[in-house]
Amino acid sequence: MKIPTLSAWSTFAIAVSTFVLVLFAAFNFNKFIHNVKLMADSVRQQAESIELQRKDFILTHKPIVFIKSAFTPQIPEERNDPFKHAFGLTNTGKLPARKVRITVVMNQVVGTNIAIDNTWNIPVLENASIYPNSDLVFWIPKTINLGGIPSKAEAIFTITYKGEGIEQGM
Repeated sequence: MKIPTLSAWSTFAIAVSTFVLVLFAAFNFNKFIHNVKLMADSVRQQAESIELQRKDFILTHKPIVFIKSAFTPQIPEERNDPFKHAFGLTNTGKLPARKVRITVVMNQVVGTNIAIDNTWNIPVLENASIYPNSDLVFWIPKTINLGGIPSKAEAIFTITYKGEGIEQGM
């Protein structure tokens, strides 16, 4: 029986160590892939959490714009004229309302004349900004003259505005 030489043993030892290194590398690569997946899931969860916080911020801090009040004229003959009344627009939200636009549809009666103007939006306000806890006063422009002060009038306002990433209408 022939005894293996040193070079044969060294070749065998190198082959065994290479095999052990490959197993070790495969094991570590598997752990690496698992950690990358965990990290990707964590990043995705953080992104979803940030998106939810952003939506929550927009929902709780958005501008809230509405007509708060109407101001009747002090002169008695003008009290029945809707075109002499002033209206107060307010923003009770926590963010500014930008590009505020108001249109109005007027339906009015003067004596026996009836003007139903529900097909035409009269522009009242364009591209205004209203900051939180601020008011803006506006009037309805007189566009239809029926020859006197209306005995009955109906004003239908449409208010649109933009906040941080949202567009709101009412």
